[in-house]
Formats: sequence, structure tokens, C-alpha cells
Amino acid sequence: MTDSYESILHRRYRWPKGGDRIAQHVEKPTDAYVSQEPYERAMFIWRGYFRAGKLLAEECGRNPFDTNYLVYPMMFNYRHGLEVAMKEIIVEYGHHVSVYLSDDRDHNLLDLWQVYQELNNALNPQAGDIADKTIGLIVQDFHGLDKSAVAFRYSTNKDGAKFKLANGVVTVERLKDVMEGCEHYFEASDDFYHALVQNGPSLSDY
Repeated sequence: MTDSYESILHRRYRWPKGGDRIAQHVEKPTDAYVSQEPYERAMFIWRGYFRAGKLLAEECGRNPFDTNYLVYPMMFNYRHGLEVAMKEIIVEYGHHVSVYLSDDRDHNLLDLWQVYQELNNALNPQAGDIADKTIGLIVQDFHGLDKSAVAFRYSTNKDGAKFKLANGVVTVERLKDVMEGCEHYFEASDDFYHALVQNGPSLSDY
């Protein structure tokens, strides 16, 4: 544990004060840049969720006591990173081969993976290799834990029923390693499809 009993008693508590706002109009070199361009936003957003999951996992390693708090945003960030990566890649490249997202636009990872596979099968001559199969199983894992993207955001579902999750659902270090592979998979896929669109044969040939 990183906190002693004495340090807890003397912990600084920050209370809301006048003038507190989340956006200030004074630009500093350390300010966050929020892109207005859709493709750039998409790239930052899904990579950002993966990176946030990784940073939270690393913090769990440094301060194990915080794991009980950080596991929820960590798992949500990783799950949402998967979801947004698939959605943005489908939106960006799917129309070239008549592959589109469902009008439902829900959080069902299995349905989303099926659409992603349609895109992959249409454009990637190595579709169905061990990497694709592995990512498919990881998608299944996350869907099994959280079918609607709510289990790591709320204490109960919308009907007030509790979530049925196994205790000790993940080993954090293992999760971080596996999800780094997922991030690199989608980064490579995005780069491959982008190069294909820019430099490859006419997509009407696929």
C-alpha cells in the first residue's frame, strides 16, 4: 500500500472555488490540442483510449492499492479503444468496397467485428491469419465481459440489476501486454488500408 494511515489523515482535499471552469482561453505550450479535423480526430481518439488504458495499467503496477479504483476506467478505455478503432477504420475505408456500419451504431463488439472482417476480407490478401484470429478472440473476451459498454462505467445496468463479473477478471500486466498487441494490429491495419487507397490498384478490382 502506498498510503500510510497518517498520510490519509493529512491528505489535501481540493474543494470547488469561484472561477473554476474546464476551458480557459489562455494558450500555453502544455495545453491539450483538440483537433477539429475528422480523420485526425479519429486517429487521436482511438489511439488515445488505448494509451489511456496502458497508462492506467502502468499506474496499477506502481501503486497496487489503486488497482481497485483504476480497473474500471482501464477496462473501459481498452474496450472502447477496440470499438472506436474498428468503427473509424470501417468508416474511413469501407465505402471503397461497399462495407458499412450498421444503422444501429450500438456497442456490440461481435457485430462490429463481423463488419470489420468483411472489410479485411475484401482488401487484405492475408485475411484470416493468426493475428486476425487472435484479435477476434480478444473481441469475444471483451464482449463477454461487457456486451453494451456499461459494465465498467456504472454499478448496475439500466434496469438496476447487478453485473455478473468473475472476481479477479484480469491480470493487469497480462492485459497491458495483450492490448498493446491489439493497438499495434489496428495501427498497422490503418496504415495498410491507407497505403492501398493512396497507392494500390483500383479498389474497384477487389
